[in-house]
Amino acid sequence: MASSLRARFAQLGPIQAVSRVSSGSPAVFVLRPAANRRPATVDGALALARRGMTLLRASRAIEEMIETG
Repeated sequence: MASSLRARFAQLGPIQAVSRVSSGSPAVFVLRPAANRRPATVDGALALARRGMTLLRASRAIEEMIETG
């Protein structure tokens, strides 16, 4: 039973969770929280990931922005 499950997962292959932007040039982003509202952390991390950052790095950048301003 376990070997058949392992074989089924091996057939799936890698999954890309974030569709990347196909065109454009490298950019530098400055992250600043809005003064009057809570930042949309998930949307911000996904926007950074679509433009080339790994999702983990994007999430950590958003977390650092919230902590340090």
